[in-house]
Amino acid sequence: MKVSKKVSGVEYAIRDIVVAAKKQEQQGKKVLYLNIGDPVLYGFQPPDNVKEALIKAVKNGENYYAPSEGIPELRDEIAKKENKKGLEIDGDDVLVTNGISEGLDMVISSIVEEGDEVLLPGPYYPPYASYVRLRGGIPVEFTVDLENSTPDIDDIRSKITSKTVAICLINPNNPTG
Repeated sequence: MKVSKKVSGVEYAIRDIVVAAKKQEQQGKKVLYLNIGDPVLYGFQPPDNVKEALIKAVKNGENYYAPSEGIPELRDEIAKKENKKGLEIDGDDVLVTNGISEGLDMVISSIVEEGDEVLLPGPYYPPYASYVRLRGGIPVEFTVDLENSTPDIDDIRSKITSKTVAICLINPNNPTG
């Protein structure tokens, strides 16, 4: 099967770490696989009120697809919260996604062309750079003070070029929390 050249620059360091972890496990060492995002495997359960709300929703038949742009009441509440921060947006301006990864991928797909640069906070979650590379873009890492999660503005300024189309700001900076 022919594989697209687009995926040649795609990296997912977490999978490389899993390979190394499995080798450690084969040597008898105990390994906790925190890469899969499933805390239940390690005894962390959702709070009872969350479980009860889920059960109630299923019993009430509220287990259906939501509108593709998000539940209107949720979009309105998000807009209200952002307006308190000084933004002027309406619920119609909000698009709810399954998480930051899906949202960022959608934005990058919408704006990045071949050769464009996207500034990403370092360290970043590996798929973020892959989203840029898959669209033909170039990820450029800028420094973040890991003590207080503050981007280094001077470093950002020094890395902006005529090819820069976006600066990605993530708070808190995934994967450092």
